[in-house]
Amino acid sequence: MRIVTLLILLYFNLLTYAQTITLNNNEYLKLQDKARSCLYIDIDSSLYYANKIEKSSNTIHKSFSNGLKAYIFQLKNDSLNARTFLKKAYSFLEKTPNSKEKKFLNAYLLNYDGLIEWRKHNLNLALKKYQEGKMLSESVEDIIQVVKFNANIGLINKEIKNYDVAISTFQNSLVLINKNLNVCPKEELNSIISNIHLSISNCYENKFQEKTDLKKIDSAIYHTQKALHYSRDNSLLKLRSLTSLGNIYFIKDDYKNSKNAYQSALTISLELNMLADYNTLLCNLGHLNYYYKKNKEALIYFTKVDSLYQLGKENLTEEYILSNYYLAKIYSFLGKKEQATKFSKKYLDNYEIMVSKEMKETLEVNNTLNNQVLQKEMLDLNEEYKKEKIATVIIYISGLIFIISIILFFRRKNKLKIEKVKNRAKKYLLEIDATKQKNQQLLDEIQNSKEEKRSNASINLDIEKENEIVEMLLSLETKETFLNQDFTQQYVAKKIKTNTTYLSYVVNKRFGKTFSEYANDLKINYSINQMITNPTYRKYNTQAIAESVGFKSAISFRKSFNKKTGVSPTQFLKNIEENSSK
Repeated sequence: MRIVTLLILLYFNLLTYAQTITLNNNEYLKLQDKARSCLYIDIDSSLYYANKIEKSSNTIHKSFSNGLKAYIFQLKNDSLNARTFLKKAYSFLEKTPNSKEKKFLNAYLLNYDGLIEWRKHNLNLALKKYQEGKMLSESVEDIIQVVKFNANIGLINKEIKNYDVAISTFQNSLVLINKNLNVCPKEELNSIISNIHLSISNCYENKFQEKTDLKKIDSAIYHTQKALHYSRDNSLLKLRSLTSLGNIYFIKDDYKNSKNAYQSALTISLELNMLADYNTLLCNLGHLNYYYKKNKEALIYFTKVDSLYQLGKENLTEEYILSNYYLAKIYSFLGKKEQATKFSKKYLDNYEIMVSKEMKETLEVNNTLNNQVLQKEMLDLNEEYKKEKIATVIIYISGLIFIISIILFFRRKNKLKIEKVKNRAKKYLLEIDATKQKNQQLLDEIQNSKEEKRSNASINLDIEKENEIVEMLLSLETKETFLNQDFTQQYVAKKIKTNTTYLSYVVNKRFGKTFSEYANDLKINYSINQMITNPTYRKYNTQAIAESVGFKSAISFRKSFNKKTGVSPTQFLKNIEENSSK
């Protein structure tokens, strides 16, 4: 019996030994590099190396491998396993003694954590993970991780359409990595550089599509070509680069090359089992064919997008909602009213849900970005406190007294300020009403002039022509055509079939303004009315408001607004918001 017991114990000891290995630091780093470099080329190989690292008896090795596996499973759209392995990674991290190496590891886990949240569309949570990880990486001078965190923060800004901020962040990452080309293996470096160029290209592409800067398409092409150059044998990056290239060819009205790029990317997405990319490419191909009036081909692609959602393989996405929209349009065109009604209802039911979610995410991310500055100030304050306790306390108390003094001062002024805001709002609303009345008076005068013409054939032809121009101008006002960026003197003259000289003469004579003043007044009055009466409009930033009323830049809008009201748009909005909250 004793012999049997000893044999059983020996068996379990051997089994345990076989399941764990001892890795020295060089072996661990080599396996780590292989696992990360394979991540976007061959996910299964990356999982193989992660499993090999996990067999190590070292808690740091186990923690890293579980964090990497969590992200791998999220790439496979397996959120349950992703969360399970991430939890295991953090539990091994807690068991690790405090050291510089532990901070390195913690930053890696935060990066994977952020990537997982980003892929689940939890943008604000992802941003917080990236910011926390970036601070840790900076504290241990881990350059490559700082670059990765910068790139990911740029992606968040791109996602919420802060394109200029995103481009600046990506370019800063390129500068940093070009100064430190030996910080990681060449394959990984190429992947990072390719990703950054692709992200910059996407930002320029989106800016082009939104018509905020029509000259940026060449920049998009340049950065996409750079991304393809650095992607080399990286299948995932090739997939993303080809998708971007397809978008650009579509923009350049090149159906054949756009279709070829999309279909090549579609093939890769299936090989890699990247369902989110596959879904996007189906929608892109559907849109491409619909645009070129190839309705039958478009129907095939949009139906596949809808089917993926029905099978539960995709979350509610913009692609799914768009597919419903285009399916309704195509079936309507084909005369299949029942099908058209079905997809129209789907579109309407889901559109508001998606818009509400996007607005919430945008607000949350912007709040977090703003809080980042405050957090940095607090960290600096704490650091200073450690170095010079007495001096910091004095500064803190002085600052507190100063703030209390300001609060007391503004409280005294608050009642007068609120009354002033009310009066200013009333003044502008009255001014807008007066403009409407004046326009109506002009219309009445024109009508009277027409009646006089019927009774008096000798009416002056110039007056009649002026009246026609005024009528057409007021019609454009009613249609709010002045909100377009191209509401220029040349555009309007062409629109109402006259020349710019005569148009300028009539505007000056009938409205008492130059055409530029006339156009600016319409835009500024519209924005003032929206700020006062529309709570949603008051959530927009100055750039968004400027674009909504047809100004090409926030600077020119701010200048015109200040000239009209005596205050900046930001201050005006702040006054209105304070008044509304009382």
